[in-house]
Order: sequence, then structure tokens, then C-alpha cells
Amino acid sequence: MNTLNCTPDTPIVALNSNQRRTLIDLIEVERSHASQWWTMLNEMRCRGELPHWVKEQEVGAAPDHDRWLTDCSHINKALIGRASVRGEASQPMFRCHPELMG
Repeated sequence: MNTLNCTPDTPIVALNSNQRRTLIDLIEVERSHASQWWTMLNEMRCRGELPHWVKEQEVGAAPDHDRWLTDCSHINKALIGRASVRGEASQPMFRCHPELMG
């Protein structure tokens, strides 16, 4: 276990290749939604459209995004064993998981 960020040195779950791909696809779908919302908040911040109670927080600012990317890497490492898994996501993930379509 890494004492700085509490990320295990090996994946915390044993997955076969199909389970691994499904987990990566699901994580990437969720992160895509989070990224879209972050982008909207950032655009609203740039245009001065955020309410005053939000402006005082770091939501939608660059440091917030940097923390999110770091957290994503820690989650990847804990679940999959590697910091980056984006290239392993299925391109046609919605075809593989039609229930994920809105």
C-alpha cells in the first residue's frame, strides 16, 4: 500500500478480461458525464454566470479538475492495477451496453 495516497500496489479485485473491459467501460461512461458537467461549470465560471455561493468554491476551476484527474488515477490503480485505462475502453461501448444509453 502506498502510504501517500492509500492506493494499493495491486488491484483490489481479480477480474477476467471481460469483467475488466466492462468495468473500464462503465467507469469511462461515468467519467464522461462528470467531464461534461465540469466543462459546463467551467464555462459558466468564465462567463461570470455562477451564483455567488458557487463562485467562492473551487468547483469548475482548474485545481478542481486536477484533483479529479488525480482521483481517477488512484481509482484506476486500485481497481485495475494501472493509473491510466482510457485506451482500454471499448469504442462502441453503448452498443455493448445499450442500457447505458439515455
